[in-house]
Amino acid sequence: MNLTAMPIEYNLTARIKHVNPVTLRDLLSWWEYEENLLDSNRANHLTNNNGVTYEDDGLHGHAAAFESDDEQYLSLADNADFGIGDGAFTMGLWIEGFSIAGSYAGSGRFYDLMTKGAQEDGNLEFAITAVWKGFGDLSITPTFTVSYDGTNITNVNSIQELTSGWNLILVWHDPIGNTINISVNNETVCSESHTTGMYNGTADLVIGARDGYTDRCYDGNMDDVFVTRSVMTAAERSWLYNSGLGRGFSKLGTYINLTALPIDYRLTG
Repeated sequence: MNLTAMPIEYNLTARIKHVNPVTLRDLLSWWEYEENLLDSNRANHLTNNNGVTYEDDGLHGHAAAFESDDEQYLSLADNADFGIGDGAFTMGLWIEGFSIAGSYAGSGRFYDLMTKGAQEDGNLEFAITAVWKGFGDLSITPTFTVSYDGTNITNVNSIQELTSGWNLILVWHDPIGNTINISVNNETVCSESHTTGMYNGTADLVIGARDGYTDRCYDGNMDDVFVTRSVMTAAERSWLYNSGLGRGFSKLGTYINLTALPIDYRLTG
């Protein structure tokens, strides 16, 4: 007896949603700040410390509003999702309304935007900070810092100044090219060589300060913060920036799912 598939008929049903350059495949977490601190992708929900509030004129909907005088910040206890080590990753955040405030006026300072660990405690993994030079220079530029052992650091500084409006800061580690990188508002990518990966400690992930310290708290608004376990391409970064309008979680690509039904086999012979 011969088993012959004739004909083979496929009834294909396609489900396609948002076929965009950026997908959820490598996304760890995305925080939208829509009057809550929930992770839109996983269960890495943030904890509010000292009363971070919300503004209704965020980049997309609401935004988190930080007051440095009140030492406000958000935090997430360490977990396996953020044990990145020498892996690939991209982190991004939108900030707006930067305030050069308080007793630091005139002397310059650092502002902590998103950190894990602290160099003072020998457990620094990474830090995204904004640097104001002071002494008559009102420009603010972001810096990305990583450490392979919690103490020794590699820095990469952006040459792009932050504006008074919404700014997209993207940082990433490329383990193939052995670089750390930073880009502001889809402008020049600044890179530094880094071959030793990132320390995998147990410090909290902190947004707006650093673990155990509130002397450099951020003062301003923040929206759409995310972490992905991949190096975003230039096309992906441009798509996310969207000429300054940004794109939120709901615009990300999700899946293309094809289901084949049925196969019609016929017996002959």
